[in-house]
Amino acid sequence: MEESSHTFQITLPTLRWKMFRSWKALGFVAFLLMVGLGIYWKKAIHPFVNIAAGTLQVAKREVLAQESGVLSELFDGDFFQEGQVLFSTKDPFLVSKLEQVSLKEEELQREIDALQAKLEQSMQQYVYVQNELPLQLNSTPVLDQMVGEIQKIQEQIHTLEERVKELQIARSALQHSMNGTFAPFEGVVLQQFKQIGSKVEAGDCVFVVGEKERLWIEADIEENLLAKVRVGLLAQIQFAPFPKKRWEGKVSWISPIVEGGKVKIRLSADHLPLQPGLSAKARIKIS
Repeated sequence: MEESSHTFQITLPTLRWKMFRSWKALGFVAFLLMVGLGIYWKKAIHPFVNIAAGTLQVAKREVLAQESGVLSELFDGDFFQEGQVLFSTKDPFLVSKLEQVSLKEEELQREIDALQAKLEQSMQQYVYVQNELPLQLNSTPVLDQMVGEIQKIQEQIHTLEERVKELQIARSALQHSMNGTFAPFEGVVLQQFKQIGSKVEAGDCVFVVGEKERLWIEADIEENLLAKVRVGLLAQIQFAPFPKKRWEGKVSWISPIVEGGKVKIRLSADHLPLQPGLSAKARIKIS
């Protein structure tokens, strides 16, 4: 008998292998994602302490009246520049006296201007007579008379100029006695206590102002973060009205007192907006 041979072909379940490879790939992607998130957390989140609510503060200063009097000039606005007059206390009698002196000075100056014009005209006439009239007409007495008139005008001008100088000195003295109070820095008016015409005594507070160059962010942090936050750490500051702008700052002060489980800190930065009370957010880099 002849033996018959049969061939059998076994097909492996490739579907399961593909599924295994797919799950393996997904697992690898998930692993990479977790590693990336871990690195991001460590680099971008973990090194920072986030402050959700801070407030822009400004150093306050009282502007006091240096002498008694009546407020005759008062700054009307919010923001002022360095050197700007904030207020003046002027005695009404001195104000009247100053006006009289100023009017007299203007009057004498007009007289001087008129005499200067007359002097120039006399000089032109003198040159004309000297050059144009023939000597045989005996022009010498005429010229002498003209010279005398010119000298008289010059003396009048000199006398008036001396009087003007005296009036200028008097006006300067009156103005000095009524000097106003000038802003020593650029800033903002926070409070106003007096009005034009108000009587003030020396030492009375007229304004409370804030200094532009002395601004900071004040915020609270949880006391459990006290060990992580220290003076000098760098920070990034943002304000709601300026969402696309960030200020580079640093921790400048930490309160020694803990209240309600929180500690007050200050963040300083250059060129902060001069609008005390603005709400702020910040991130402090702790590592």
